[in-house]
Amino acid sequence: MREGRAILGRVVWRELTTPEPEKAKAFYADLCGWTYEEAAPGAGTTIRLAEQPLGAIRQAQRVGFGTGWVSFVSVDNVDASVVIASADGGGALPGLRDVPGLGRVARVVDYAEAMLAAVKSPPGTPVPPKAEVGAFCWETLITPDVARAKEFYGKVFGWRLQSSADGNTLFAADSTPAGQVASAEESPDARQHWRTHLRVDNLDATREHAVRLGAKVLIPRRAGPAGGSLAVLTDPTGVEFGLLEPARSN
Repeated sequence: MREGRAILGRVVWRELTTPEPEKAKAFYADLCGWTYEEAAPGAGTTIRLAEQPLGAIRQAQRVGFGTGWVSFVSVDNVDASVVIASADGGGALPGLRDVPGLGRVARVVDYAEAMLAAVKSPPGTPVPPKAEVGAFCWETLITPDVARAKEFYGKVFGWRLQSSADGNTLFAADSTPAGQVASAEESPDARQHWRTHLRVDNLDATREHAVRLGAKVLIPRRAGPAGGSLAVLTDPTGVEFGLLEPARSN
């Protein structure tokens, strides 16, 4: 993880917990061009794209428990974030800890058990990895109640809610376009959860390639943030993720 000055509240790291890490690594290596490096004990396998660290893949301790992608949000004080979450109906998984090479980490669950992680990396605030093709680029909260989500995540991460020109509801770390970090998708009957997205330059071709590699399609194509297009899939280990093709520049 790179370090330096950055906006607090940005997503700076992602981790996949899966019962089949080798299958997951093979899938994403072929789909995204990732390479891997064994990290410090307890830190899993580091994901790299052109030498840039993006996140990690970990072995799940129990099948079906705690599996999936988790996105890490940069905060000034991890312990304080946990206290705030707990006071507003959420909390944290056991094991608030200091992870070598990453920093102080807590996996925060909201009032509906959707999960993000809070991270504080010494000696400075983490810099979000550049959103190149094959890298992570966006998060979406699927929720039955956007107003309640705004209240919770505003308190825990300092996020504010914005409405984009194309009608999307966005979470933002500050008032600038660069501060936009995620979107909220209201679905009355949905189980509340977070989904991370990978940047692609050809959505249809990448989606079909993912299918050939063993992925399953949940949503083949729909409008995404900032005029882009997205698809939603599950990888060969059953974990949900998104593909996002940004709008073409004129």
